[in-house]
Order: sequence, then structure tokens, then C-alpha cells
Amino acid sequence: MPLSTLSEAGDDQYILVASLDNVRNLSNILKAISFKDHALFNATPNGLKVTVEDSKCLQANAFIQAEIFQEYTIQEDSVSFQVNLTVLLDCLTIFGGNTGPGGTTALRLCYNGYGYPLTLFLEEGGVVTVCKINTEEPEEPIDFEFCSTDVTNKVILQSDSLRDAFSELDMTSEILQITMSPSQPFFRLSTFGNSGNAHYDYPKDSDMMELFQCTKTQTNRYKMSLLKPSTKALALSCKVSVRTDNRGFLSLQYLTDISEEDPKNDYNVPAPVSVGKWKNKERVLVFSSRGISFRTRHLMQDLRTMMPHTKADTKMDRKDKLFVINEVCEIKNCNKCIYFEAKKKQDLYMWISNVPHGPSAKFLVQNIHTLAELKMTGNCLKGSRPLLSFDPNFDKDPHYALLKELFTQIFATPQYHPRSQPFVDHVFTFTIADNRIWFRNYQIIEEDASLVEIGPRFVLNLIKIFQGSFGGPTLYENPHFQSPNMHRRIIRLATAAKLREKQMVKELQKMKRLEEKEVVTQDVTDDVFATPSEEKPIVIQHEAPPLKKVKKKKNREFKRQRVQKLKKL
Repeated sequence: MPLSTLSEAGDDQYILVASLDNVRNLSNILKAISFKDHALFNATPNGLKVTVEDSKCLQANAFIQAEIFQEYTIQEDSVSFQVNLTVLLDCLTIFGGNTGPGGTTALRLCYNGYGYPLTLFLEEGGVVTVCKINTEEPEEPIDFEFCSTDVTNKVILQSDSLRDAFSELDMTSEILQITMSPSQPFFRLSTFGNSGNAHYDYPKDSDMMELFQCTKTQTNRYKMSLLKPSTKALALSCKVSVRTDNRGFLSLQYLTDISEEDPKNDYNVPAPVSVGKWKNKERVLVFSSRGISFRTRHLMQDLRTMMPHTKADTKMDRKDKLFVINEVCEIKNCNKCIYFEAKKKQDLYMWISNVPHGPSAKFLVQNIHTLAELKMTGNCLKGSRPLLSFDPNFDKDPHYALLKELFTQIFATPQYHPRSQPFVDHVFTFTIADNRIWFRNYQIIEEDASLVEIGPRFVLNLIKIFQGSFGGPTLYENPHFQSPNMHRRIIRLATAAKLREKQMVKELQKMKRLEEKEVVTQDVTDDVFATPSEEKPIVIQHEAPPLKKVKKKKNREFKRQRVQKLKKL
């Protein structure tokens, strides 16, 4: 018997005790209705009922019969309490979901009454973990007044057929139309999305249809956003019942078989390769501060797309201290972090850190070009593992060697990660040039192993390396780094110096124009070409020169006159 090491004498103090040999059965059922944080538990001698509501228009109920529990003891007719469902699932998953192949975790759930916490005893391999979750004042759930006697139409289907229908319908539609009629089309699902109208019909004599009871024709439309939370329960169920009443109220019931003999209910995520186990549990949190530009937002999305082992979070307020990021990483179960910090709406800084003990490094990000902006010809499979290529200069200096180890642990996708693919078709390159680190992403062409750039690309200018996570003693400070404020100041001073020089030239020209000009009475260049020469004798001709013979011009007609005569002829 599981949890045999616990004393059964202490069970008398609890008004509710329920035991399960396999906690996975309970966690799967609770995950199917976990679309809100809080859940109401109501225990009766018949079993345990868990209720989750959303906006007073959607209600999910999970019924766990008393026969399913190996031990079920209740001291009162009805026991109700409310707990945080997210916290409960985290306890069941973290402390009871890491069993190896063939291993199970036993659960004993105990409740002592109003005001007391809900106590969970989880046993795995002889080790017992005790979790206590604070309970809350139970809120009365809304009564939709849906009675089985008022049901007008009822259909029972196999869950596989309904899953196939949802996969073929256009899920971009905002509504789902359900038509139930005694005549054709009997049972029809319709969507109206961007791709057009889609209809999925079920004949009443279909093998997938186990029961068809329809008294009148009904066509009702429901919001797809309210139906999407039920797809989690559909994935676990084997049968589904669709019921409507005179008001058009829709009720979906899912039957789940949690017997250990049925292999269909063992939902294990297979490894991406037939052999191997996911051992490297590196998880990287990628998020930013408020005030980032659209280019930074696209860069973060590109990094999350290229690195399947990343997680996202909401933007952090710029007034918060950076030490808060360590707590955020702990909540997200991440041990590495990439944080983008925006300042003055024009400067972008990037932090990479090993949470929570450090080290960490701060960079100035320059020359950002995203995937959508570059439109390179390279491409790679989403989720594939990359090769990391480092410049040889990373091994020469100790601070670059430290950065190489940080980049390796952050950008390398862990082997056998559930969200990764068993392929290596691209390479991340880190090159040192001009005292900066240049990042590029290339596709590896299978034919000749040549490289084609995919993107994104950016340049990291190292500022400091700290011993701790987002702070602590400074291990290295880049002497070549020039802050953006100083760079802009130098540009402004250079521009101002040019303007001052132009202004001085204008003032000198003005002063010259205002000066009195000296009146020159004698030109000093008059005698430059005055050269002495010999006087020539004057010769006087007493006779007239002989006449020249003048040739008479021939009486030739102009070309224009000759052309006119030819035209007359």
C-alpha cells in the first residue's frame, strides 16, 4: 500500500482523506479544466467534484468518483473549500511528475476543515514530500439551471471523431455553429473564418455515433473562445456527450478512462530521438523592460523562435531593481536569462546572466537587423539544434573565455529537449572584430556544406562583467567602451566647432569690409613693361603702290535658282 510509512492514527483528525496510487491520473484531470487560477472543491460520499468558472458564462466540472480512489474517507455529508489550482498543479507536477519509466507517485490528500490548509503527501521511491496549500473562502458557483429532464437534443460521439473535426474546421472563426436535427444533416459543425465556410456532418448511423436523440431542429452559435478551454478535456477523453435544452444552452460531458490497463491514457512526451534522455535542463528566460522599440521586440521574437528552450514573460517596469529578475527566473523555473534594457528610447542594452549566482555581463546592442527585415535566402527547421562557432580570440583572453562559456550555455539547445528537433542544420557564429562581438546565423547547405545567412544579426559591445547575477563585484570593465551619451556629445561638440569656425570666418570677412581702404595715387605697375628700344628711321613713300589685278566673277547662278528652274521643267 502506498504511503505505508505514514501513521494511520493521524487520519482521524482529518475530515477528508483521499488516496491514489498514481498522482498522474488526478493531475491530468485537473489540467483539463485549468483555464482559471482558482477552483472550488466539493467532496461528498459519492466522490470529489472540482468546479472552475470564467466570467459567469463558462463553467467546467470534473467529477472523480469515490471508487477511483484507493482510500476515500469523509466525516461530514459535504466538505467545500477553494484553493489556487495553479499552485496545486505545480505541486503535483514538480514533486510527483518526474518519475522514471514504469514508476509512479502515490498521493494522499488530507483536509482538516474550515481555515486549515490542504495537505498533500507525495511518495516516490520511499521518499515522502509534504505540501501544504492555503485554502480560501469558497464562493458559491453560479447555477445555470440546466436539468437533464429539459434536454431536447443529445448526441454521444467518440472523442477521436470530434478531435478530427476540430482539426479540419477553420479555427480562425470567431463562432462555432452547431446544428442538430431529426433529419439531415442530423449533426453538423460549421465555422465561418478567413478561409471561407466549413461544415462537418455526422450521419446518425455512423460508427462514430453511439447515441442520437433529437426531438426538434436547433441551430445555435457559440463563441469559439469559450469552447477552446474544453479541448484539453477532449484530448484526455474517450467519449463526449453533446446536450442542448430549449434555451440553446450547451453542455459538453467528457468521459475519461483512467484504468491502468488502457495504454491510451498514458500521455508521455516521446523523446525527439529514439534513444537518449533529456538531462540538460537549461531554460532561458527572454524578456525586456518597458519602452523598447519595435525592432527590439522583433529581435526577441526571433531569439525565442531559434531557441526552443526559452521562456517569455511580461515586460518589467524600468523603476524596478535588476535583482528582481532573479526572483522572476526562479518563478519561471529558469536558470539562464537574456534581458533587454531600453534607455532614452534609443539605446538598447542586453544582459546575459547565470541565475541566481552569476556571473553576468552587460552589453550595448548595435546594428540590429531582424529576420523580417533582412529577407535572406537561408532557412532552417524550427526547433533544430544549432552548432556554435567561436572566434579563436575567445580563447586568448580570460574575459572572452568566460563569455564563451556563457554563450554556450545560453544559446546551445539541450540535447533531447522535448521541443527540439533531432537535426543540426544551422550555425551560430560569434566573431570578435573592432573590440566587439558580431553575431550571425547561417544555414548549412546539405550538398556542399556551404553557409547561407538566415538572420538575425546584431553587434554586442561589452561594457562590464559582474561576479553576481545582475550585479556584484566587477570582474572586467572594457577600456575601449564609449557610452552612447559620450558618443553623441562628441558629435555635438564637433558640429558646434564647425559652426563656430564658420561664424569666425564670417566675422573676419565683415571686419575687412568695414576697414578704410588706402587710396593709391600712383600705380606701381605702370613701368613694368617700359623697356628701352632703338629708334627706327622714318621712310616716306613718294609714289603710289602698283594696282592689283582684280579677277572678274563669273556670272553663275545660285544653287537655289537652278533648283527652281529644274522644278519648272
